[in-house]
Amino acid sequence: MDRKAVRQVQRDMRSDQRSLEREKQELQRKEKEIEDMIRKQAKLGNKQAATSLAKQLVQVRSQIVRIQQCSGHLTMAGNQITAARASATMASAMHTAGGAMAAANAQMDPARLAGVLGTIQAESMKMDAASEMMDDTLDSMFDVDAEADEEMSKVLDEIGLNSRAQLDGAPLHAPAGRVAAPARPSAAATHIRP
Repeated sequence: MDRKAVRQVQRDMRSDQRSLEREKQELQRKEKEIEDMIRKQAKLGNKQAATSLAKQLVQVRSQIVRIQQCSGHLTMAGNQITAARASATMASAMHTAGGAMAAANAQMDPARLAGVLGTIQAESMKMDAASEMMDDTLDSMFDVDAEADEEMSKVLDEIGLNSRAQLDGAPLHAPAGRVAAPARPSAAATHIRP
């Protein structure tokens, strides 16, 4: 069932619902009129007319019930049509999605994808190796500083300073008027690497 046909059916059903509602309202007005007439005839003591009007009242009320039932059936049918239309729309969407997935799968070459993933893995390994080499280089630079401190301690021991604390307390500049004699490098100092 195409969309236009569904809309036309729903339009017709809404029109029928409105017609039934108008009929029901008309019958309800008639019901009230008959009830009033029964009261008047009962007050006048006209039992035969009241009984005849009561039969009409029963028929009007049963007609109202039938209209309500018919209206309920129309509402149910409208809901079923709406549900069927929704199911058809969903099926169409699933068909479109299936086609899109098939097109995507056709474009995706598994061998090419495996190659791309292999390249990514290889480049990642290279990056990890380069990072590890940088870390090793930085670590070795810090080791050189430790070796330099060790050599400095040896030199200080040779010239008679027992600790680094004594060196730290020494003046940085020679006193005014005195020129410090250049220090001769010791044998241990010549082994210091730049």
